[in-house]
Amino acid sequence: MTDNVEFVTAGSGAGPDARSGMSRGKVAAAVVGSMAVVGLAVGGAAAVNVLGGGGAQPEDIVPANAVMFAKIDLDPASGQKIDALRFLRKFPALKDRIGMDDTADLRRKIFEEAQKEGAFKDLSYDADIAPWLGDRFAFAAVPTDGGKDVAAVAILASTDEAKAKAAIAKAGTTGSTCDVVADFVRCAEKPEHLAAFAAGDAPLAKAANFSGDMKDLGEDGIASMWVDVKGAFDLAAAAGATGTDSLPAEQMAKVKEQIGDGRMVAALRFDGPNLELAGSVKGTKVTGNPGKDAGAIAALPADTIAAVSISGLGEQLTKTWADLEKSFTDLTSSTGGSDPIAEAEQQLGIQLPEDIVKIVGNKTTIAFGGMDTGSGMPKVALKTDGDPAVVQKLMSKVAEQGQAFGFSSAKGVTLAMDQAYADAVATGSGLDQNATFTAAMPDYAKATQAGFVDIAKVVEQFGADIPADEKANLAPLSAFGFSASQDGGDADFTLRLTTK
Repeated sequence: MTDNVEFVTAGSGAGPDARSGMSRGKVAAAVVGSMAVVGLAVGGAAAVNVLGGGGAQPEDIVPANAVMFAKIDLDPASGQKIDALRFLRKFPALKDRIGMDDTADLRRKIFEEAQKEGAFKDLSYDADIAPWLGDRFAFAAVPTDGGKDVAAVAILASTDEAKAKAAIAKAGTTGSTCDVVADFVRCAEKPEHLAAFAAGDAPLAKAANFSGDMKDLGEDGIASMWVDVKGAFDLAAAAGATGTDSLPAEQMAKVKEQIGDGRMVAALRFDGPNLELAGSVKGTKVTGNPGKDAGAIAALPADTIAAVSISGLGEQLTKTWADLEKSFTDLTSSTGGSDPIAEAEQQLGIQLPEDIVKIVGNKTTIAFGGMDTGSGMPKVALKTDGDPAVVQKLMSKVAEQGQAFGFSSAKGVTLAMDQAYADAVATGSGLDQNATFTAAMPDYAKATQAGFVDIAKVVEQFGADIPADEKANLAPLSAFGFSASQDGGDADFTLRLTTK
């Protein structure tokens, strides 16, 4: 049986409370905001205390019809905790801010941040919260009022039901409602929202889409989220949310068609000395170029400092050109200016979009090799599988206006600020043999989009202009990598921050 202890006095309804100043949805917002503040810290300070990772999970008490679920887990798998602690202790700012020692209690940090937002004003962490507060925190949203509204519920893990009930009763009136169930405390804005939240027959943990998406994602790490994009959009449309209420019927139908059965899932986790955000978008009807040409980023010179590579850029530009052209036309009409597309065609001697599509091709990479020691200019290059003849036509036109570029047709087309760097990028290789790159980009070979920054080299080259305290916090970092791949309506992405 569920025991309800309301944070509402008779006659107060669900409105703001005079003592606490809590406005609509503040308790849920406070808890979620607190989770965000300590997002990078979760798992780290607790690592030396418990090596578990099992136990009750918040998704076990969330209804299967939830459209959004987010969780912070201070008790993930043992390897996660150890990796988190080692990672976070490298950064002076984090050590100072969250007290990264063996006795640090991140639950206190979450509670204190919630109190700053106006929640739990009558409670003491040591006396009222610590005796029962567990290591997991979550937030979920479920439809209510026939799908025209949403019930937002914050979930706090509990290790002692009796002490949790006593604390909630002591909290008094704060304009919201909480109840205590086995292993958890749930808080919502209104009693009816809490009732809607508890009404589901099956838990989210057993829902096919949720369980399947989480399984595909792998380790859910220290923080994870899942969104039913289709359900959330339908809910927003039914409620007349801003952005959906102004869409014409034809456009609304097109958006819904593209969303399909869309869901999004993501997890923040530690992997040795690396912090990784991995995620997927599933079930949509939005399809991109299924090729893996962004892997061309790995063929750049080994000393490349930063790069981005995109597969199918020319094809996508062709598909979206009509919308881009309309935007330019609308802007010109509203400002009374000249046609920028016509001006560009005349000035550059090209036809849009045909020639640009031929230049960027479907394997497009931009590389940065640092600053040239001789000229002091940045070494930037564009490398594509485009049409050399069109590129040379453009270069000739630009040269007539006093701007020269380096050009190479070896292994595709390469343009650079000077000839030396154009040749280096066109014929160089070895980035895929660079350990810094491979640590940050483990999935580059199957990527349709990829990006890489060697942070250590950036600090080395530009460190003189970085304040000392900021430089100290950048010093432990090695690199940042991003990769994304697509297969039909499903897309996967990974962001990684590596340390030395």
